[in-house]
Amino acid sequence: MVAEMKLSIRNVQIKTLQTIFESIKDLVIHTVNLEFAREGMSLMCMDGSHVAMVHLLLEASGFMAYSCEEPRSIGIRVSDILFAIKACRNSDELQMQIPANETTLYFRGIPQEGQKHVTISLQSLDAESERYVIPPCKWSQTVEMNTKDLKEIIRTFDFTDALHIKWADKLLTFSGKEDNKYAEILVNTLVEEAPEQTHANAAPSVPMPGANPAMPSVPDLPSWNALQEGDKHATQAEKPKPLAKAFETNVPVEASYSIKYLKWITKNEPLGGGVVRLMLEPDFPLAMTYHILHWGELTFLLNTSVEDDMDDDEYVPMDCDNGPMPFD
Repeated sequence: MVAEMKLSIRNVQIKTLQTIFESIKDLVIHTVNLEFAREGMSLMCMDGSHVAMVHLLLEASGFMAYSCEEPRSIGIRVSDILFAIKACRNSDELQMQIPANETTLYFRGIPQEGQKHVTISLQSLDAESERYVIPPCKWSQTVEMNTKDLKEIIRTFDFTDALHIKWADKLLTFSGKEDNKYAEILVNTLVEEAPEQTHANAAPSVPMPGANPAMPSVPDLPSWNALQEGDKHATQAEKPKPLAKAFETNVPVEASYSIKYLKWITKNEPLGGGVVRLMLEPDFPLAMTYHILHWGELTFLLNTSVEDDMDDDEYVPMDCDNGPMPFD
């Protein structure tokens, strides 16, 4: 007799799924709620220090097959999800199931050929019951960059604890200091006219469950290395090529963020089709979105740091009641 399933998922993108959870494992080391609904699979949680938030949405239409009769929530560790995924081969078909009247999530690796069938069961654990809702935000500035370029830029500032990011005068500036060292990188941007600010087409907001705003296409932008190489042969008549695309606004934005967290986030190089979207707003966390082609989005929100007179960095936690980023 075949057991009745309240959740049944079939997926062949094992490598992509592994990359997604590899990208958040350093931030999310505690037990979290993995949510399943008719619209798809989602995860929204904060890191242990309440400095960063992770929001993952994988739409049902992106799976090979997806059936969820009623919303289900499984308390689970990201490390356990990775254990189950890595037990399968990249060529396997991955099945995820929750039988009726059970709180166990089953992972099954079905090979295309051969005899190795893998089954991993993960019993639901107690996770934080608090649920977060990100309030809508009209971002003052949205910038799109090549993921590899951003990763290389951030690596330049390994010598400091905080990275200062500034948008003004059509330039995106990264800077950092520590003791007697100071570094600054100016990024030339291709500026487009900002769309008319109405309720329907306001600047992008953080994606919510069930929604997947389209990722704007990015023109062919040269990589950071290619731009540096091109400078060696450039003539005075040539203009520098853009390294990023931005929407034109008159609002300058600047804030400092933790290098440690930025390094964790930007290791998502294989995601996003090579593009990461940065969204900046005064007195609001930095949002970084990776669009997962035909499947969903992975968004990180990183709170600002406050530099005191001693040049030490103190990071402001996201307080659910009174912090710079309220949650309901």
